[in-house]
Amino acid sequence: MDVNIEGLAGLPGFSGFAPASEAAVAEAESALGLRFSPDFRSALLEYGCIETDGHELTGLIDSKRLNVVRVTKDMRSIYKALGLYSYVIEDTYVDGVIICQDSSGSVFQLDLSGGFKKIASSLVEYLAE
Repeated sequence: MDVNIEGLAGLPGFSGFAPASEAAVAEAESALGLRFSPDFRSALLEYGCIETDGHELTGLIDSKRLNVVRVTKDMRSIYKALGLYSYVIEDTYVDGVIICQDSSGSVFQLDLSGGFKKIASSLVEYLAE
């Protein structure tokens, strides 16, 4: 399923890294026991990892701090609301808040107190706000 992520490259301060292969994306999904949303999959295949003005997203990159598999596995033990159906797309490093996404594309904000609220319907919507 192709998803239009063209709007990402037009965001202020946008930078993409090396595209991930389909095999690397499938391996990451298998490691987490889930399927990434269509827009996150497309972003991984196009850019590997994304930075925009004010956001450093996780992706498929050799970085302990930004690798979606490593970060999600680490955060699952801390944030029970993350569960097994979501993955971390951003650690804000502010007040214990993380941003996660589910396979449908919905983006949620979680905090250490167990707070869990939907903040966007897609990756592009989250980054554009």
